[in-house]
Amino acid sequence: MKMKGDEMMKRYAGYGVVFATVFAIGTTGALGEDAAPEFPKIGVAADLELFYENSDNVGREGDNDKFKSNQLYFDINGKFDKNLSAKLKLDGADIVSSDGKVVTEKIVEEANFTAKHIGGSPVTVVFGKDEMPFGLDYDKYLNDSIAHQFEIDKVWGFHGIVDIPGVGNVAAAAYQHRHSDDDEVDASNETGDNYAAKLTIDKLVKNLTVKLSGASESYSDTAVTDDDTGVTTTTMKDEETRYGAGAILKIGDLGNINAEYIAFNNLNGTPDYDPSLITLGVEYDVVDKTVIWGRYEIIDDDTPETTENDFWSVGVKYSPTKNYSLMVEYSNFNSGDMKDATDLNVAKGSTDDAILVGVRAKF
Repeated sequence: MKMKGDEMMKRYAGYGVVFATVFAIGTTGALGEDAAPEFPKIGVAADLELFYENSDNVGREGDNDKFKSNQLYFDINGKFDKNLSAKLKLDGADIVSSDGKVVTEKIVEEANFTAKHIGGSPVTVVFGKDEMPFGLDYDKYLNDSIAHQFEIDKVWGFHGIVDIPGVGNVAAAAYQHRHSDDDEVDASNETGDNYAAKLTIDKLVKNLTVKLSGASESYSDTAVTDDDTGVTTTTMKDEETRYGAGAILKIGDLGNINAEYIAFNNLNGTPDYDPSLITLGVEYDVVDKTVIWGRYEIIDDDTPETTENDFWSVGVKYSPTKNYSLMVEYSNFNSGDMKDATDLNVAKGSTDDAILVGVRAKF
C-alpha cells in the first residue's frame, strides 16, 4: 500500500523521536559518575553539491538545461565513548519521488548505531540503516558512474567488520533490499534473504587498494490480475547474485588509476539475464589544488543490440580549500535514464553530450 506524503512525514517524525530517545538514554548512561568528562559528544556536519547541467536530454521531459543535486547531506553524530556511537544522516536530494509528489524513504540515508572493538577484539558491528559492504565505492564527480548505481545503500540491516592486521578488513552483512514489488506472490525481503560481503586489502602493498565483494538478493515471482478480464499474469523471478572486483593505484603525488568490474547473475531477479560492467578511471594532479580526470564505462553483452554499451566523462576540479571544490564536466550519457540504470538497459541513441558546472562543499 502506498503512503501519502503526510503519513510518510509522520513516520519520519517517529524515526526522529526514536533516535532522540535512544540518544537521550545513551547520554544519561554516559554521564554517570564513572564516565569520562569528554563524553558524550555531538557532531553536526553537512555535504552539499549543486550543479547546472546543459544537454538536449537533461530529463525525461526533454528540457535542455536544469539545476540538479545528487547529494544534500546533513549528519548528526553522537559519540558516547571512544567505541560507541550513533548516526543520523539525511539526504535532501532524495526527499521526494522523481515526480516531486511523494515523500520517499530514501531521505534517510543512514540511521545506525556502531560498536567498535567489541570486548577489545578487532570486531566492529553496525546496526540500522547504512550502506552495505559491496563495490569499490569510488565516485567523486557530479555525474555519477553507472557502477555507483549498484551500491547497496539506504537499506536496513546489520553488518560486522573485522580488521586484519597488515592486510585490511573483511565485512559481511544481512539486510532488507529496496526493491520489493507490491505484486509479489510471496514475501522476499526478509533480512536473512539478502546478504553481502567485502574484503578490503589496503595495507598489504603501499599505494594500492583492492576490494573484492559479492552480494545476493532474493526476488519473489509477481502476479498481476487485469481488472477487466480477470486474467492473472505471473512473472517468474530468480535470486540475483553479483560479484565485484576493484582497485585504486595511487601514483605518488600525481594522482591515481582506478578500475572496477561487476558481474551479475539474474540481474533484478530476471532469469538468465547476466550482464557485466567495467569502469576505468584516471585522475591527474596537474597543478596545486587542480585535478583533471577521465572515466570510461562499458556494459558487456547479455544485453540486447538495441541498448547503449559504452559511456564516458572527463572533467576538472579546482579546490581552493580542502572542503570546497568547483567542478566542470563533459559527459556522454543519458541524463534522464542513467540515474535509474540499474537494469543496464539504456536505449540505443538515447545518449547525449552534456556539460555540467557545479560546486561541492563540506562543513
